[in-house]
Formats: sequence, structure tokens, C-alpha cells
Amino acid sequence: MKSAGQIFLLFILFFIPTGVSYAQEPKGILRGTVRDSLTGETIPYANVFLEETRFGASASVRGFFLISEIPAGSYELKATAVGYEPKSRRVTVRSGATTEVTFLLNPRPKELEPTVVIAEKLKKLYEANPSIQPISREEIRMIPITAEADLFRVLATLPGVVRTSDVSSQFYVRGGNGDQNLILLDGITVYNPFHGLGLFSIFDGDAVKVSEFFSGGIGVEYGRRLSSVLNIVTRDGNANQLSGKYSMGFLTGRMLLEGPMPGGTWILSGRKTFFHRVLKKFLNQDVPLSFYDLIGKVTFKSTQESRFAAHMFLSNDDIIHPSLTEPNYAWRNRGFALSYGQLFGEKLYADFRLTYSRFFAELDSKLSRAIRPQTTKVEEVNFNGDVVYYVNPHEQLQAGMMWSIPRLESSLINSADLPIHSKASVTESALWLKYKITRWFPLVVDAGARFNFSFILTDARYVPEPRIALRYQFHPRVGLLVTYGRYHQQVMTISNEDDIIALFETWIAVPERHVAEEADHYVVGTEVSLFDHLDLSLQGYYKNYRNLLTYNRDKVDRLDPDYLPGSGKSYGAEVFLKGGISSFFGWASYSLGKTTRTINGFTFDPRNDRRHSLNLVAGLRIKGGWEVNARWEFGSGLPFTKIVGFYDRLLLGGIFDSTFAHETGTPYMILGEKNQGRLPAYHRLDLTLAKNLSISTYKFALELNIVNVYDRKNLFYFNRFTGDRVNMLPFFPTLSFRGEF
Repeated sequence: MKSAGQIFLLFILFFIPTGVSYAQEPKGILRGTVRDSLTGETIPYANVFLEETRFGASASVRGFFLISEIPAGSYELKATAVGYEPKSRRVTVRSGATTEVTFLLNPRPKELEPTVVIAEKLKKLYEANPSIQPISREEIRMIPITAEADLFRVLATLPGVVRTSDVSSQFYVRGGNGDQNLILLDGITVYNPFHGLGLFSIFDGDAVKVSEFFSGGIGVEYGRRLSSVLNIVTRDGNANQLSGKYSMGFLTGRMLLEGPMPGGTWILSGRKTFFHRVLKKFLNQDVPLSFYDLIGKVTFKSTQESRFAAHMFLSNDDIIHPSLTEPNYAWRNRGFALSYGQLFGEKLYADFRLTYSRFFAELDSKLSRAIRPQTTKVEEVNFNGDVVYYVNPHEQLQAGMMWSIPRLESSLINSADLPIHSKASVTESALWLKYKITRWFPLVVDAGARFNFSFILTDARYVPEPRIALRYQFHPRVGLLVTYGRYHQQVMTISNEDDIIALFETWIAVPERHVAEEADHYVVGTEVSLFDHLDLSLQGYYKNYRNLLTYNRDKVDRLDPDYLPGSGKSYGAEVFLKGGISSFFGWASYSLGKTTRTINGFTFDPRNDRRHSLNLVAGLRIKGGWEVNARWEFGSGLPFTKIVGFYDRLLLGGIFDSTFAHETGTPYMILGEKNQGRLPAYHRLDLTLAKNLSISTYKFALELNIVNVYDRKNLFYFNRFTGDRVNMLPFFPTLSFRGEF
């Protein structure tokens, strides 16, 4: 694939002089930030444009915007953002000068207005990747909660995302494995983003400013994983006054504090479990789980052009059984980061991040004979930098670099009671370059390449990762989008796909005798604006996996391989409908997908191969402070391996006293071909009814949440030893209280 990488590099280099050659006589520049008028926080992805012209820009995740090469004159400058009232102001652009503008937008009342969708459309006209989905705090709150309001529950409603149970937030994207999702919190790699059994994520939604979810066609800014990217950016904190939020539910309590400080802002958010009996009812079994998580951030702003921030997050989870025959589990996450952003000159903005991430998990088997002790640890130091050069209003050049060293350790006791300890480190280094051109609108070109220098000495074929995204706007309401990308992954988890809930997953580096896992993404789609307040997205995708590795659980002697090579593919079609009018807002998603894996010559459907998925989400704001949110989901049956028979296995005990002659044997199962059966279809309705109250500057809300309103008996699994049927969550009402000050 050397030729493909060279072609893409030449393609990029061809356009760089093209953009620079458009320089003309000096004109004016508009730049600035868009902020929340109540908190002073920057607003990500706001749209800023000069009315009745084609000059405009989308603000970055930091709320920064820049519009260059504007002819001198007086204009009406307008800013819009989802969840905020639009605002306009008169500005004067002077030749050869830079005009600074700061917008303070007022938050929109709870009743959502049609302009929410219109604001999103202005940005989409110039975006070439159909598989990017921003997720706001409002959307997190719209999903009726099961145990806790959670970002990952929103992901589960998006097209292409599959979950395999009610009680786990583990997700699979377009046929990929769970360890092929890159999770970033303020640039920090999170190796275990779940609490305990996977009930929900470790991220408090109130501390999140915005999240970007890439389900395919991932840009050159990201690498190291094959399937998807979830980029979570936390809030800076209230710059105007001390404020806070708190909530108490049947399972956890949460508290968030934020406020100004000399030279900047701070924010601190924490959450902890309190009520073990509710968890027992929720899971239908006694699991002594306790956890807490903590997110903090301090931001300094020395000038309008620079910012410095320190980030941290912690999470602890424990399952401690009183019985000596039941194992204990422990999970620990630690993450720290320093980030610095600076505007150099008039058109160059740079971001630099130094991060540290640590994940540790331990399984203490105690006196259990069926389970053996294990540990896993990952430590990663990462430096990442990227720059954006605003060549002119229609072209952007972006470049960056990444250097990371994950160190992975694991230990276990094998079936022969021998301790096995492994230790490895991986060097991941890359440079990337991207050029975005909207000059030829209605054609938008976003092309680039990522160069993984860690493969130079091993296999140069894996160095280039070409990426390209194209958009052609046939009509103001209809656009066609095409993307392609190549991706590699050097770390993986050892887990058993047949586990109902994977309590323990061990991270390892791809063994030296094997090459990195590889995947190609092909996506084609169309975005249609059906009405001013209703958007439709249609996508088709194809993913080809190579060099997939699976731990060989059938290894008998030292000559058998530790890992089995494999490949895979997934393809499908997705429909996403999103809109709002007056006080109603919602979306509908449908996915049709097919996924296969071929391991050691045997092809099968993996556990996450769900043929049909349908999600309907709706929110209604009613006068008097009432809110009603609902979600209905449907999924066709997931694969499982059938029992085709039983046999009595002679253990030949008592060989010296001849009692084995009277042995009748122990029953053992005979399993059929892997995953040839399908579970029954799954569907469920969840509802939330909330009442909002305000007293002076204090806000309160009382919520009634009902999981599985019509008490659908969704099959979780059959206990193969007892034959008992275990269902997923039953009808389950809860109350929660939250407040703000």
C-alpha cells in the first residue's frame, strides 16, 4: 500500500501551494470567542457568519473563531449555537487590521426552539464526514436513566452502536470489538471507561462540555484504534460566580462545584455509590459493588490569545464478597494532563497536551477453585500537539504530532497452577497533515494522511494511513458525502467473547511475532434537510479487518500457538432522523448490519452481530416546568452457541481402590457450532417525568424514572448448568432529586 500513501501525500502537497497562492492585497480579519453569558464559558462549535455574505466560520471546541480576507466595510455579524439565543452585532472591518469580537450568548429557555436544528445545519454544509456526531449535555439529560444519567446511554441510541445487555454500557461500533474504541477525556487515554460491572461510564455528564463521537471515517487527528473515537471535553468552570449542582438517586449521589479564581476558573465533580440494596434489586443478584469517581480542572487565561489548563480524573471500583469462596475485584483509573493553547500571529492556532494515564485491575480469587487470580496494568505517557493555519476563509491547513509509550503488565495463574507474568511497552509516534478546502463549494475536500513512524523499522507498509472525506452539495438541502480511511492498532484485550458480562479484561501489546491489527473504512452517505427543523442522514459502510488476534483458549501444550490469527468484515446501512419544533425535540435511528469473523479458518458471527437496531428518542417541555422524555429501543436477536446434547464423562476417580468401576459419570454439555443460534428479539420502553422549580437563583428538579414500562421479559441468558432463565431488567421505577445554585 506504499503507492496509496504516496498518492495521498502528493494530493496534499498539490493543494498547499494552491491555497497560499490565493493571497491578495491586505484585507481585514475578524476573530474572537463565543461565550455563555451566565457562566463565561466558551461555547464549542458555534456558528459565526457575516449576514448576506459567504464569509463565516465554525468555532473550535474552545469557542475560538477566525474569519480572514474580509473586504473592508461594515457588516452585521451573527453568532448561533445549539441551546442559545442567536445574537447579532454591527462590526467594522478595516483593511490590514484584526478586529477582536466576543459574543456573550444567552442560554435558551427549556422550551426548545426550531433554531436549534437550523444552527446545526449551517455547520454541516462545510463538514465532509457523515459519521461525526456531537453530543451535548442536553442530549445526555434527555435519555431516560436506568441507574444513572450517562453519556454512554446516549451513544447506544445512535446508528451503528450495539450493546449486548441492559446492565452493561460496553458498546460496539459497526462490528468492531470493544477494545477498538478510543476513549479520550481532555486528551487522556482512558483504558477502562466503565464502572464495576459496566453499569455506566466513569464520566459525570454535568462536567462534560461536549463530546464528539466518530463512528467511521475518522480524521487524521486520531489513530491507535480500529473502530471509533469518543472525544470528551470537560467544562472550564463558571467564570462569573461560585455555583454548583447536586443530585441524589436510589443508587448514587453527585456533587459539582465550580467558580472563578485569580487568573482563571476551576471545576470539581464527584460521584459515589450509597445504596447497595437498590443495586441488588437492579441487577437481580447480590453484587457488593462500591465505586466513586472524581473529575477536576483548573484553567488559566493569561491573555485573550493563550490558555493553560491542568486536568485530572480518578475512579475506584470494588466488588468485595464476604464469602471466602467468592472472588474480589478491584479497578483503578488515574489520569492527569497539562494543556496549552496559543494564538501565534494572526492566523495560526496551536494546542499542546502532555498526559498521563494509569489503569490497574485485580482479581483476587481467595479460596475459589473455579476462578484464578489475575492482574492487569497499563501506564501511558503521551505528548500531542497540533496546529491550525487559517490560510483564507476557504482553506485550512492542519498538522500535528503524537508520541506515546504505553507500558502493559499482566499476571495470572494458569491451569497448571504456574504463575505467568508478562511485561511489554509499545512506542507509538506519528505525524499527521490535513488540508480542508471549501473554495470550490458546493465541493468540500478534507484530505490528509497520518504517518506512523513506529512501524518504520518493522514494516514500512504500515507507516502511511491515508484519509479523505468529500462532500458535494447538490442542492441547499441535499449533500453527498464519501470517506475513506486506514487504521492500525498495537494494543488489545484478552477476553472471552462467550462471557455474559466480561468482568475482567487484560490489556496486552500485540506480540512481537505478529503485525499490528489493521482496518479500512469506506463510508458513503447523504444528508437531506427535509424541512427547516428536520434533518435526515442515510449512510452505508464497509469495514475490512486484517491481522486480528484472538487468544487461543484451546492451547494444550507449548507447541500450540498463544494467539490465533484472523480477519473480519462488517457492512451495513444506517438511517438517522433528527429534529425539533416548538417544545418538542427528538431523533430516530435505524441500523442494518452484518459482521463476521474468521479465526484460524473458521468463519462465524461474533456476539455483537445484531442485524436490526431501532431507537426512538423524544423530549417534550410542557408549561409549568414539566418535562417528559421517552426512549423505545428494538434489537433483533444476538448470536449464541446452542447446546446440542449431553454426555456422561468418566473422571476415573478412585483408581487404586477400584471404586471407579461403579462410576456413572458426570454430565457434560455438547456445544454446537459457535454462535449458530439467535436469542429472541429485544425491545423496551423507558420514561422520565420531571418537575422543575425555581426559587430565586436556586433551581430544583424531581424526577420519576421508569425502566421497562411494559415489563418486557427480555432474555439475558439461560444458565447452562441449572436450565434457569435469566431476564434483563424488569419494570423498575426510581426517584431522583437534583438541584443547582
